[in-house]
Amino acid sequence: MAPTVPRSRDRCPRPHRLGAGDAGDALHALGRPRDAVRLRRDQASWAQFYTANVSAKRPLVEAVGGFDEVGLPYGYEDLDLVKRMHGEYGLRVLYDRRAVAEHLHEMTLESWRENVARIAPTERAFVAKHPEMPAYFHDLFLAASARPKASGRGRHLLPIFREPCGWLGKRVWSGADLWYRQQLAPHFLGAWDAAAVSVPAKRDDAAPT
Repeated sequence: MAPTVPRSRDRCPRPHRLGAGDAGDALHALGRPRDAVRLRRDQASWAQFYTANVSAKRPLVEAVGGFDEVGLPYGYEDLDLVKRMHGEYGLRVLYDRRAVAEHLHEMTLESWRENVARIAPTERAFVAKHPEMPAYFHDLFLAASARPKASGRGRHLLPIFREPCGWLGKRVWSGADLWYRQQLAPHFLGAWDAAAVSVPAKRDDAAPT
């Protein structure tokens, strides 16, 4: 059973005005998974196996055939790998708070549009390969596109309200989150519809040594 992830307490820091160059940080924060809160001790779900900073034993990686570089070239290759290691050999994912890495990219709305267009075909291939898994981003953007158009006015207050706390902070973040999702939705959904999915046959597995 995957470990539970407790919700952090609703403590609100004082409003803090970001520098002019930090607008991309506010946009990047909206793209964080909702489980990116404090983990309980050192336990993590297999779905938190992000290869920006992770390690696994080589025999286990080789036993499941390594990364699927053909079918999943970008965006879901790490989740596909860990899903196979977890499902076939019971891999547990442990979280070490001392293993800190900085994955530095300047994030803008345009760069996010390019990212989601690249992620869409891979997510479609991933759920075709693992039909029991939900199409997370597809469902997220489809739901956003079905809602009334957001004004986006709240996004201008994000540099002040760095956390979605209090009634005003929550309203600011909720409105900005919907606006950004609606800005990205056409790019993701268009790339999803245009994707030609080809899932390679399952590889023969060997037991790890």
